[in-house]
Amino acid sequence: MPFMAGGSYLHMVNVTPYNGFTYDNIIGIKVSSTFLDENGTRHTTADLLHYANPKGLSVLLHATFHKILYKRIGKLRPLAYGVAFEDSLGNKHRAYLEGGKKDEIILSAGALASPRLLMLSGICPRKQLDGLKIKVVLEKSFIGQGMAHNLVNAVFIPSPTTANLSRVKIVSFTWFGSYVEAVGGFNFIFAPSPNYEGFSPFLTS
Repeated sequence: MPFMAGGSYLHMVNVTPYNGFTYDNIIGIKVSSTFLDENGTRHTTADLLHYANPKGLSVLLHATFHKILYKRIGKLRPLAYGVAFEDSLGNKHRAYLEGGKKDEIILSAGALASPRLLMLSGICPRKQLDGLKIKVVLEKSFIGQGMAHNLVNAVFIPSPTTANLSRVKIVSFTWFGSYVEAVGGFNFIFAPSPNYEGFSPFLTS
């Protein structure tokens, strides 16, 4: 669902270019998306399962992936053919790709666990694996590097009327690499601190 909010106000003060609705992170203003429908009901990606074919989909909850399995054919780059994982009971399993056009395994590891998973699978700087008895599948010096906390400067603008509820959305990217986000509809004055959604009206960093 398109979300304009802060982006429209930036456009009104001649912040350019206006890129319309896009998922790409490009310089200028953009219309992002939201998981709130027209009735203000919040949705998660789990709702997409209603549109999936259950006969061709297996969802594993509480599974911990230990490594991605790779093979090398000739001098070609390593090719992933499966994963090794552990279920919630501690039982170890392996899942393999069968080679079909729609055959895939989707891992959800996040920003921190994704490079860790690649390292355990042998894709990372060679020096990281020295002494760990992990075979280097492909040396990539940038894996696990450059992780940093994003600093935030928050500006709170009180509204005399009730604002539409929205989650944090990126509405503009600058040429020097920072970006502008917009969020609305939250009561920061009377709400207890756990409801600040990661922001504080008193402290910003």
